[in-house]
Amino acid sequence: MSLFGTLQTSSNTLQAMQIGLQVVSNNIANANTPGFIREKANFTPAPIQRLGSLNIGLGVMVDSITQVTDNFLADQLRNASSDRVSADIQNNAYKGLEQLLGELSDSDLSTALTEFFGSIEDTVNPTAGDAMSVRNLAVLEGSQLADEIRRIENRAKDLRDSYDTQITQSVGQINQLTEQIAKLNVQITQVEGGSAGKSDAGALRSTRQQAVNKLTELVSATVVEQPSGGLSIAVGGEFLVFEGQRRDVALETSGVAEEAQSQLIFVDTGKELDIRSGRIQGLSAARDVIVDGFRESLNDFAATMIHEFNLAYSQGQGLEGFKTLTSVENVDDASLALDAAGLAFAPKHGSFEIAVENGDAPVANSTIRINLREDGSELKSTLANIAAQINAVEGLNASVNSEGRLIIEGQSDEVSFTFAKDTSGFLASIGLNTFFTGSGSIDMSVNQELSGIRNADKLALSLDGPGGTTRNATALASLIDKPLDSLDGASITERYDQVVNELAQNSTVAGSVADGLGVFEATLANEFQAVSGVNIDEEAIEMISLQRIYQATARVISTIQEMLDTLVNL
Repeated sequence: MSLFGTLQTSSNTLQAMQIGLQVVSNNIANANTPGFIREKANFTPAPIQRLGSLNIGLGVMVDSITQVTDNFLADQLRNASSDRVSADIQNNAYKGLEQLLGELSDSDLSTALTEFFGSIEDTVNPTAGDAMSVRNLAVLEGSQLADEIRRIENRAKDLRDSYDTQITQSVGQINQLTEQIAKLNVQITQVEGGSAGKSDAGALRSTRQQAVNKLTELVSATVVEQPSGGLSIAVGGEFLVFEGQRRDVALETSGVAEEAQSQLIFVDTGKELDIRSGRIQGLSAARDVIVDGFRESLNDFAATMIHEFNLAYSQGQGLEGFKTLTSVENVDDASLALDAAGLAFAPKHGSFEIAVENGDAPVANSTIRINLREDGSELKSTLANIAAQINAVEGLNASVNSEGRLIIEGQSDEVSFTFAKDTSGFLASIGLNTFFTGSGSIDMSVNQELSGIRNADKLALSLDGPGGTTRNATALASLIDKPLDSLDGASITERYDQVVNELAQNSTVAGSVADGLGVFEATLANEFQAVSGVNIDEEAIEMISLQRIYQATARVISTIQEMLDTLVNL
């Protein structure tokens, strides 16, 4: 090889080392850039030159500049991140509900429950001159219990709505990310010439990688790189992005408007996305399973509390009877059987008594039994029928108003009436002589008949007629620990403890799962960073190596220059 050939070989080497140093410099500059993947200059021997029987190398050349990455590890990391995001959201949902219950505070629901039944117990043997105040306190504690249950329900509903809003926002993010990825697919294919063997479009690929990571945090997806350099992304076997093409997604809602269930669908086909992890799956589980599950348990507890307490309470009488009374609940149609008339708590076959007084004296045949009949296993009594039976009682008028409520009133200002011995549950179902109103945690409240300073004298604590002993108060106070058939032998306290314990147990499990997935993701992230991240020490070593080669090559060129000068001067 001639001196000029050696000079050309050295020149090629200088150029290759300059490119290598530029790549190293770019890596160091982006050492703290989120999502940046380390690049590497791939050197290869230059084409040989044949000189006689000799094959002489022409130095080195840069074959390509590619990203240093492990695609399998990247897929594993994306999947782990998707699982961890979902688990974190569900764990936070449980923690939020635990804070909402506040069982470690002095103002939790169990405290309100205990104080309410304690106030009922205080009415059994009140101190002299204190009878009315303890009655008022019992009504107040009952109102505070109902307020606390409604507060928890409303806060849980707000939590559900926040998850619903986040799901809606995430759908827009999915469409934005898929559009960005599809555009980057086209740009990368154009820059790289459609061949994976050429140099990578490093900056574009890093940007796309960040977009893909954000997308797979939202929805679990399968990501496959095509030979052209573009990506195909599928969710549940249905492609979301394929190189330069993409599909829009939208939310489809079903159910009641305020409590709508929603699922993610492809706009073009209406098919639901099969999402098994990711932010949207976590939000959906937090909304539909965790929060709504808790609300259902709370509602069941409140419904049991309302109905069971009213069943016992409605057997009693206050200090005086009623002059007029309108049922709190209403039926859809007064001519329908009561178990099919839209009542939250349907009555059953049985009867109840109405006692009528005119002034201080009972009227003739004052205690009347009102019957609810059934035919076989079906209840046949209607509200119109019950009203007709009551209307036949001497001294009383009864009717059903246009709203489907039962109205009972004395025929004069001197007539009053009370209820007793209800074996049908009609009084509790229709809302006559009841303490609580509503059907669950959403609308639980205290009967307005008991509100006001003087209305507490209607508190039905007697079982011996108006102003009698407080035997009903004793029965009501013991209800908190009484085994109930509606709860399969459990008590109200045990039912509430079950709600709290289930929440605590599920929260503990969710926390452990989230922690485990977080550790697994961190491990994969460290492994990925070791492969694809920029290590300043390694880059410094590479830079020194390239520098030494550059300096040695420059020395070769200097030597050849001296030889050429000598040759010219001969």
